[in-house]
Amino acid sequence: MPYNKRRQDCTNKSGEKGTFVTIKKDGGKRQCWKSEEAFNRSVAARHAREADETVESTEEEQLTEKILRQIIRQALIEAAK
Repeated sequence: MPYNKRRQDCTNKSGEKGTFVTIKKDGGKRQCWKSEEAFNRSVAARHAREADETVESTEEEQLTEKILRQIIRQALIEAAK
């Protein structure tokens, strides 16, 4: 996981106070959460989004492969004539 997490008083962008901070491991982005459960929910959502993106790219790859196979078949049929 690319984030370190720790208990610390913090304030998020909307001005709400929290007690849980996540810091991106490369030292960049910091986020404030009200609780560890809120952080865990966000991580689950992030993983779900990444999984959806992976499925979409896999479908695109399958479509591309299907089209390429059709083109190759047509070329072989025309070469055999």
